[in-house]
Amino acid sequence: MNLTMLPDKKVRTKSKNLDFPLSKEKIDLINGMINHIDDSQKPGTTLRPGVGIAAVQVGHLDRMFYISAPESDGYPEWKEFFINPVITKKSSKAALRDGEGCLSVGTEIPLQDGLVHRYMEVTIKGYSYFQGKEITVTRKGYHAIIIQHEYDHLEGKLFIDRIDKFNKWKQLNDEVLL
Repeated sequence: MNLTMLPDKKVRTKSKNLDFPLSKEKIDLINGMINHIDDSQKPGTTLRPGVGIAAVQVGHLDRMFYISAPESDGYPEWKEFFINPVITKKSSKAALRDGEGCLSVGTEIPLQDGLVHRYMEVTIKGYSYFQGKEITVTRKGYHAIIIQHEYDHLEGKLFIDRIDKFNKWKQLNDEVLL
C-alpha cells in the first residue's frame, strides 16, 4: 500500500462515515490495511513498523482504522478494526515518555520530538470488522494512546499538533508518563 504523507493535505482532512453493507472495494481496502500493519511487524520487513493505520493514511477519507498492538510492557497483544468509531469517554491525562511517531509523518518533518498529551483511559464505540457487530471497548495506557492517535487521523489531526512547540517535554499537572 502507498502511504499518504505530509505535506499532502489529505492527511489533515476529516474522514466520513462508511455505509453498510461494505462494498468489495472497502473490504479490499480493510484487508490491505491489516496486511500492511501486520507485515510491518514481521522480522526483516522493509516497511516502517507500525501499530495502527487509518484509512486516510492510504488515501481514503473513510472513518476506519486498524490497531495491532503486540504484547509489550505488561500490555497484552490486542488487534481490532474499528469502522465509524466514536470516543465516548475520556479520563485522566497521559503521554508516552519517549513521544510518538507516525507512518504519515516522515522523519524529515521538524518538531516531532516531545510529549503528546492524551488521556490515560478512553471508551470507544464502533463497528468491529473482526466481530461483525457494534462494540464498545474501554482501554487504558498504551492501548488508549494508540486509539487516540488513530482517532485523531479521522479528525484530520496529527500527533505533532499536540506537542507544545515552546516546551516540548513539559509534563502537564497530574499527567502520567508511560
